[in-house]
Amino acid sequence: MKLKIALALYWVACYTATHTPIEIPPPIQYRFTDTVAHFGMYGLLGLLFALALPHVDWRKGAAILAAYGAFDELTQLLVNRNCTFSDWAADAAGGALGLWIAKLLISRRFAADRAKAPPRAH
Repeated sequence: MKLKIALALYWVACYTATHTPIEIPPPIQYRFTDTVAHFGMYGLLGLLFALALPHVDWRKGAAILAAYGAFDELTQLLVNRNCTFSDWAADAAGGALGLWIAKLLISRRFAADRAKAPPRAH
């Protein structure tokens, strides 16, 4: 339950961060760091998504995060922010990587738990 709350709060924080109007656009040299920020933000979102909702297939999770990334980018136009393909690509790639890392952690933990379990009687 705590992970679901953390996911919801983080998702709201991400939306708020990407939809707060910026009065002065950043200089072009910061474009790369903005894309890296998108990648990291969605990477953590993907990680939390997979940990909070482990029953959701990672491909479905990646599709959800990529679709949300597109929504996020397109609706930024409503608050005078930039909508770029590179930011959406970073959103989708970061989300997918976060999902993959979480699924890897979950599968390793499951394998470790099985190794510790006493053998079953037949």
